[in-house]
Amino acid sequence: MKITGIEPREVVINIKCDGCGESTRKEQTFEYATLSAAWGYNSKHDSECYEIQLCEICFYSVLGHIKELYRVNTLFKED
Repeated sequence: MKITGIEPREVVINIKCDGCGESTRKEQTFEYATLSAAWGYNSKHDSECYEIQLCEICFYSVLGHIKELYRVNTLFKED
């Protein structure tokens, strides 16, 4: 026996960049990067979880910033 019915379901209709607020939709798909953190036990932020979506431009901007932080933090290290 075939039983049919209409069931509402949640679908993703858009993903906006958490950096600039622009849509990441490209034709029939989304192009974005996800940056996530889940802090563990004994951390200052114990049990906090974060997840952000970034468009390509914002992702490479954040990546550049991280590379610059690394460069500055290792600039005068002797090892």
